[in-house]
Amino acid sequence: MDDYGQASRSVTSEISTDELGLVDGNVYAIKIFNAEREVEGSSFKLGVTGLDATVSTCTPSP
Repeated sequence: MDDYGQASRSVTSEISTDELGLVDGNVYAIKIFNAEREVEGSSFKLGVTGLDATVSTCTPSP
């Protein structure tokens, strides 16, 4: 815990894209669940590395 009574945790995945069936160039959703216990503000931080940060444009499908 830090000086404010907050806990810090990290998770690292060593699973390969082949094991997950992911294909380079495809788009995938990442779903994260977070439950805040504070009435105001948030201390949640998410860091993801190794992703393409290129901005994309979404358009509706017919």
